[in-house]
Amino acid sequence: MEIKITYSYDGSHFHGMQRQKNKITVQGEIEKVLKSVFNEDIHLISSGRTDRHVHALAQVSSFTIKKNIPLEAIKRQLNSSLFGKIRVIDIKEVNDFHPRFHAKKRVYEYRFKFIDDISPFEARYISAISYKNKLDLEKINKNLSIFIGIHNFKSFSKFDKDQNLFVREIYNAYCYIENNTYIAIIEGSGFLKSQIRLMMASCIFEDEEKIRKRLNLELESIPKKIVSPYGLYLKEVIYD
Repeated sequence: MEIKITYSYDGSHFHGMQRQKNKITVQGEIEKVLKSVFNEDIHLISSGRTDRHVHALAQVSSFTIKKNIPLEAIKRQLNSSLFGKIRVIDIKEVNDFHPRFHAKKRVYEYRFKFIDDISPFEARYISAISYKNKLDLEKINKNLSIFIGIHNFKSFSKFDKDQNLFVREIYNAYCYIENNTYIAIIEGSGFLKSQIRLMMASCIFEDEEKIRKRLNLELESIPKKIVSPYGLYLKEVIYD
């Protein structure tokens, strides 16, 4: 029985999405609950990884079980065991489904604002920008538009020993203000390690010329600044 789950999580509780030895991760916690329910090792396959402290509004994963158990019972058990950290939004039976390889688009949201305007209750969910004069919406949108299209993002990614392909397509990228919070939306085919955080750092702190040089690999160093992971959310994974 192959099962697909769509779920949200508070990334501030975890050392990232992917299972890691001796660390609390999203995958590890879900697999732990599934093992207690089915009394067997369950391997979770997901649409992609998120880094430490990055949140998800709608992550997608799948797993296979031998027993035939009502889906709503599985959903209730996961939500009860993981309450306050992870919440399953939807669960369904699927056939021949791969969360990563079948995904057409991934949509991320990045929330940020001036540090003096962030309350203690927002600190783990919105990224703090220390310089108010850098919060220039027109400039940020102009810089974001440079990324739209197919580019080599090697200069916008942290080193990953498992990664040697750096070309990605950005379908849309823009920013708006809501309730005094800047919200950037970035839609793409896929993303490299820390790519969105480095893109946002460039859009906020650097000029158009430097961004274009990095995309053209004329400047191979990554941006000196990288914005916080707390404001980053996996918003949606699109399959159709």
